[in-house]
Amino acid sequence: MAGSPQGRLTRSSALAWLDRRLNFERTVPVAAAGAGTFGLARVRRLLAALGDPQRRVPVVHVAGTKGKGSTVAMLAAILQAAGHRVGRYMSPHVDALEERICVAGRPISAADLTRAFAAVIPVVDRMDAAAERHGGRGPTWFEVFTAVAFVHFARAEVEVAVLETGLGGRLDATNVSHPLVSVITSISLDHMQILGPTIARIAREKAGIIKRGCPVVSGAVHPAARRVIVATAARRRVPLLQLDRDFAVDYVPPDADRTADRNTEPLRPGAARLRLPGDSLGAGALLPLGMAGPHQAVNAALAVVAARCLERRGLRVGDRAIARGLAAARLPARVEVVGSRPLVVLDAAHNVASMDSLLETVG
Repeated sequence: MAGSPQGRLTRSSALAWLDRRLNFERTVPVAAAGAGTFGLARVRRLLAALGDPQRRVPVVHVAGTKGKGSTVAMLAAILQAAGHRVGRYMSPHVDALEERICVAGRPISAADLTRAFAAVIPVVDRMDAAAERHGGRGPTWFEVFTAVAFVHFARAEVEVAVLETGLGGRLDATNVSHPLVSVITSISLDHMQILGPTIARIAREKAGIIKRGCPVVSGAVHPAARRVIVATAARRRVPLLQLDRDFAVDYVPPDADRTADRNTEPLRPGAARLRLPGDSLGAGALLPLGMAGPHQAVNAALAVVAARCLERRGLRVGDRAIARGLAAARLPARVEVVGSRPLVVLDAAHNVASMDSLLETVG
């Protein structure tokens, strides 16, 4: 077990303490998977001891194999453009851990991060001691950091938080929330040692975020994934809006005449044309995107449809905020051009489906 930091807590000592915990972003848990490693009981106990901060924060929950980070960023930007105080929780980070927890578009400060840890660490220490006595395991790295995020969001009095799952969905620490809307992005093969060897098995884990009373927006197009999501939504009696059934989107490439730099031209963001029957944006409105690539048009569609669901649940959004938010949304290492002569692009693609999208974009 990781002992508490000694002396005055600082950002460095808090992160050193955190990094001694079991972290599945760095360790493949094949051997540990059957030993009570995964589950929601620990994080629920941790949050209950902290006063259940997750219950004070309205949530949109996003799962999927690829596209979930971009969808979270776009939806958060839309809600912020509508004037809401928005929390955003994502993983992993690119440069600094603070990127994972944002409020009003700004990463958590080192001071606020340390204050949130100061509330969480004593509770985790008690859980560690109890687990050691009974031969169990204390909270993992991600469970602890998720608790830190909820503590900060509650203290910051965010109006809505958009959460990205860390791994899977059903047993992910973020799944302790009861969202206003659930979003499932595309599903493909990834983390198969943990989530299962087939699309259907992986889809079951992702569909675990679907809860009674919460409408679902799905961008999964693989037939096996769609069958699982449809069945889960029906079993839990929630409305389901599916890509290419209830809404559709076309990608509009960037205008090649806008710049003379042909080297980076294919990597400029294009636009999305959403087809959402009965909606003011479904009549062919062109929505410029802040992130490059045809796949970002699909992510934008999911963010827009989720925003419309939130409107029906009483959260003010509006067409103008949707357009402004999509144009403003950015994330590092998503077809990020860092040099033009020679062309240098950073991208976080890490599986076959993500590489396909990257290759389609860079052409």
